[in-house]
Order: sequence, then C-alpha cells, then structure tokens
Amino acid sequence: MAKNTVNPEVKPEEKKPATDAPEATDAPEQSLTDAPEATDAPEQSLTDAPEATNAPEQSLPECIRERAKEVFESHSADEIFFTNDNTAFIEPQHAHIHAATLESNKVLIVKRSEV
Repeated sequence: MAKNTVNPEVKPEEKKPATDAPEATDAPEQSLTDAPEATDAPEQSLTDAPEATNAPEQSLPECIRERAKEVFESHSADEIFFTNDNTAFIEPQHAHIHAATLESNKVLIVKRSEV
C-alpha cells in the first residue's frame, strides 16, 4: 500500500488551488453574439451555399429526372437534393454531408415543378 507523502519542495503558502479555472468574476460576461468569432454576416442556408446548384429543366439528366419522379411520388417534399453519385436526399444537410465524402461536393437541387 502506498504512503501519502507530502512533496517537500512545496511550502504550505505556495500550494496551488484545487483548480486552475479563473473565478467567474475575473472575465467580463460575454454573450454568444458578442463573441469575437461571431460575425454580422447574413446567415446562409445550405441550399444557398456555392456548391448547391439549381437544375435547369433542359439540362437534367434522364436518370436524375426518373429518380426525382419516384421520390416525388412517395414524398411530399418540394425539392430533392442530388449528390454527384446520383443519390437523392430530402434534407439538404444530409446531401451536403454525403457530398463532402465524394470527389465533387456539388449538390443539385431538383424542384417538383421541374420533373
């Protein structure tokens, strides 16, 4: 069994406090919007991101058009998000997450009115 020993180099008046965390009064309160990393830039939705593109009706590949018809028949969504590997998503964030794993991170937005 190990004995409890006191470090002889540390004098009683030099003992460190139990935590190194600063007291709550040491720093001024700061809200999330006042934080240095917060910006006043307008919010940008995933579908407005530069890698998302709307599909013109004439340039829609037939395989995507057919898959979009199938998805629109079974879902009430007004838009479908396709990744470069022709995977369809109802939620834009899911499409962008999947697209980030592909060589091309572009997301194609197909609207119900386009098919």
